[in-house]
Amino acid sequence: MKKITSFLVLFMAFSFASHAQFERLEVEEVTSIDGYKTYRVYAVLKSKGDLLDAVFGEKPNPITINSTSPFYQHPNGGAFAKDIQKSSLSQFPKLKYDSWVTIGYDNNYMNSVMFFGSMTTDSVAIEKDFRLDFEKGKNILVSDGAWFVTPDQLQARGDDKNRVLLMQLTTKGKVTGSLNLHGRWHSRDEEGNLVPHVWEERAVKFTAG
Repeated sequence: MKKITSFLVLFMAFSFASHAQFERLEVEEVTSIDGYKTYRVYAVLKSKGDLLDAVFGEKPNPITINSTSPFYQHPNGGAFAKDIQKSSLSQFPKLKYDSWVTIGYDNNYMNSVMFFGSMTTDSVAIEKDFRLDFEKGKNILVSDGAWFVTPDQLQARGDDKNRVLLMQLTTKGKVTGSLNLHGRWHSRDEEGNLVPHVWEERAVKFTAG
């Protein structure tokens, strides 16, 4: 808990607003193959220019992403969208169905997403647990860590529908998830100057399938 707290302090250097700019999670079924269905999960933000820079887990509210059937994982893919080589998508057609998490971008091009996880004395790092288990098709559990980008990255901004892509999940089962989200927005003071703010949402749930 100590390390994730330090991480969040770093991300919360501006004035805080708990819910101002987040509206909802949106799940979109994008394709299917061989009995699998592929879903993309987005965070929908309130206004153009709003940012989402982290998905984090903490002991009271861990990241949980569970499926009643294993997640599809392509041998040339990875746990993060940045592991998907854009140049390989045409070479390996089924690679586009790989399951991964991200912020904003769906392949390696210009993708700066990073992972932060704590180390405990009686197990391996959460980062290792998360990637190895997920790449075997297993569920995701992160109770003291986050995937994130720095707020200057364009991928933290919403698309033309104010959506930020968070993950792609391919499975034959039903998916349930719970996420904690962190982002930023700006207002203007009486003199027209931009004033930075931080928003957070905890235990935001979604289902697919």
